[in-house]
Amino acid sequence: MVEKHVWIVLKENMVMDKVFIDTNIMIDVLLGRKKFLAQSSNIFQLADSGAITLYATALSFVNALYIGRKELGKSEALKKLKLFHDFLNTAPMDEEELARAFMMDDKDFEDNLQYCSACSAGCNVIVTRNVKDFPKDGEVRVMMPSEFLDAFAEEVANDSAEINP
Repeated sequence: MVEKHVWIVLKENMVMDKVFIDTNIMIDVLLGRKKFLAQSSNIFQLADSGAITLYATALSFVNALYIGRKELGKSEALKKLKLFHDFLNTAPMDEEELARAFMMDDKDFEDNLQYCSACSAGCNVIVTRNVKDFPKDGEVRVMMPSEFLDAFAEEVANDSAEINP
């Protein structure tokens, strides 16, 4: 089977093929949050099509279950999260990531831990609706869902124009 893979290259020559999703993106899809669902589910669809590879941490699954069980019930939330797990790769969250997160000066420890996990997984970009609490100008680019989808669409359009001048 030939893998279909789209390589998105930002202006800074940063490839976006390994995408880490923050917990809030997972929860948007889990709960069907109308305000955010379209963009968040589009990111999942890109992964389902093979255009990108998605990553999340085990912590994201725990936090999503905690929030999701209140609205959906534990059984339904777990069922949906198991489906997510089928096409999400789990980013490492271990002693190394914990030690690195403790050394960071940024505002939010949980986001520092997520960031370190994304780095360890080799992710190129983190997609979150909480950009402000993640490190700036670091090893991994942090983007809002709309920003990521716009960059993806622009790069696909540019690739198509190069193929069909």
